[in-house]
Amino acid sequence: METVTWDLHVHTTISRCGKEGASVENILESAEKLGLKTIGFSDHCWASEIPGASPWHQGQDVEHVLQIKNMLPKDTGIRILVGCETECIGNSVVGLNRELAENFDFVWLPANHFHQRGFVVPPNLGEGGPKAVSELLYSRFLEAVELGFGTGIVHPFIPLGFLNWEEDIL
Repeated sequence: METVTWDLHVHTTISRCGKEGASVENILESAEKLGLKTIGFSDHCWASEIPGASPWHQGQDVEHVLQIKNMLPKDTGIRILVGCETECIGNSVVGLNRELAENFDFVWLPANHFHQRGFVVPPNLGEGGPKAVSELLYSRFLEAVELGFGTGIVHPFIPLGFLNWEEDIL
């Protein structure tokens, strides 16, 4: 059995969700101990040029995320990629566009940030039960794929905000 030697979904303290101690230095040290060969930093990003950011997303723009490049060591045995995780809120509204995406080595598109009620999903989504959540999850997944500029869909099978219905939704 082969060992996984990469992780391309790593948030640092640059993201508001980044855990205390999730500095570039600490992450690379842990990655080396684990034998990882490639790390992809993917902090949350909503470009300041794109209107409609939630208060949580504001300030986590392209320039903010790219500051990580100044934190990277010059020499390391680990391949380092700088990407981002943007936001998809439906109706083709995304926190990044194709041109701005070119600033990154990769771009993750989430189709399931349903914990952001009133922003990513209507506040009453849960009233429709697991079936309504499942249908929206599926349509958002297809929409994210059809955007055509993301590298991949991140955590596609986790119905965030509705984990108590996870089996029914999936």
